[in-house]
Amino acid sequence: MGTNNLNCSVSFEIPIRDEIQSPKALRLLSSPNYVRNDSDLNERLEKARERRSNVLAETINRNEQHVHLAKSKCEQEKEKLVNRSNELMENLTEDLAQKSSRRQQIIDKIVNRNKKEVKRFVISCLLD
Repeated sequence: MGTNNLNCSVSFEIPIRDEIQSPKALRLLSSPNYVRNDSDLNERLEKARERRSNVLAETINRNEQHVHLAKSKCEQEKEKLVNRSNELMENLTEDLAQKSSRRQQIIDKIVNRNKKEVKRFVISCLLD
């Protein structure tokens, strides 16, 4: 077992190219069928613009639908809250009216009872 083999170093050279091209671009440029044609490029650019325009229009449409849905949901929730609030107000009004009526009945009962007692007292005083 030699320890000399473990102490050796290895180096690699990596060439640096100034031009960086994607593999697809290299294949297209090297293929014999590929001919750079301005009309081809213009056609491709126009198709790309159309695709972008279509995607943008679709995105705008989806966003508008989402906003419309969110607004309608908010309106529904607002309507529910208003209805609930109105219902609570009606219940409170009815409850207050019932309590007021009960108080008035109790007061009338007490007044009538006291009147009867006063009449009895007056009658008993007159008879004496």
